[in-house]
Amino acid sequence: MGGNVLTKASRLFRAGKYSELIHLLEPQVFRFRENRQFYYYLGISCLYTGDTGGAHSFLQRAVQIKNDDIDSHLGLAAVYIRRRDSAEAIRHYLKVLELNSKNRKAQRGLNIIRKSSEEEDLYDLSRSRQFKSLLPSTGFYIPGLVPVVVTGAAVLLLAFLISNGYIGAILNGKKNERPEIQNITIEKEDDLVAGGGSSRYILTKKEIIFHFESVKDFFNDFDYNQAQKHINILVQSNAAQTIKDKMTYIESLLETPDFTSLKTNFTYGEVVTDPESFQNCFVIWKGKISNLTVTSKRITFDLLIGYEEEKVLVGIVPVTLNFAADLDPDVPVEILARVIISGESISLEGIGIHPILP
Repeated sequence: MGGNVLTKASRLFRAGKYSELIHLLEPQVFRFRENRQFYYYLGISCLYTGDTGGAHSFLQRAVQIKNDDIDSHLGLAAVYIRRRDSAEAIRHYLKVLELNSKNRKAQRGLNIIRKSSEEEDLYDLSRSRQFKSLLPSTGFYIPGLVPVVVTGAAVLLLAFLISNGYIGAILNGKKNERPEIQNITIEKEDDLVAGGGSSRYILTKKEIIFHFESVKDFFNDFDYNQAQKHINILVQSNAAQTIKDKMTYIESLLETPDFTSLKTNFTYGEVVTDPESFQNCFVIWKGKISNLTVTSKRITFDLLIGYEEEKVLVGIVPVTLNFAADLDPDVPVEILARVIISGESISLEGIGIHPILP
């Protein structure tokens, strides 16, 4: 079974489907704790998707397992360029040249760094096309019928853009809305404020319109977390039922993120300030595990938030995982979870979890 997972991961890796690969492998990180290839796939995929912290943790583990792995060292050098740490990047490039004195990527990386006198130069480098030339090769992926598929996809895409008004919007310079919510608007005849009753948030008409438009703007930008927060405020406010019904519909369209696709991450401090507005939002928090309980149906524990280095404890929140995971209380973790508010208590429903490796 493990071989099948890594075989599928290899195909995704070569196809450049890094988010899909991360989604496949991350829940099984403890199962493959001694597999260098597993950590390498995850590390490079995180690097391509912009998760520098995850890339660093996974590639460090790959190097621990196999210190003479050239590609893992190249990946770590790229991570340190992203972090603007030239000394560490150079150290890994020198390690690569020690293993293979003719490695062109390491030679090129060293030459570029030596010409980059300021941290800002490394920052610019990490966001340039040149940066990708320093990354390890992901191999080739040549699926069958590529010309047919590409041509067909292009025709379908063009038809979709035209039929949904995208082309016209681009030509006219207008901001385009995603088709799912194009018809979700506030009509002139709509009542904005409900009469009577009690609400958590008492909003003016202008504030209702602001939150309504904010939901649509964030949805169009695929920032589902921010959209969810504004939906929560409207649903728990004195807004009219017609407004709340529209918010409920948009809420049904929101998608569950992964570690790489979460656009806005809320801190523990933000959530405890006004918990009700964060119901069903997603967070990525780090910490240590305490009071771990494992049953055949679920895993529960307390997350000691901010205590991953055992220096500062920001808060404690109960977590439930409805999937299997091999957790070690001595190893700090990073968790992606849904925020659950019940009364005045805050808990998390875990979606994904991985260890923070030294």
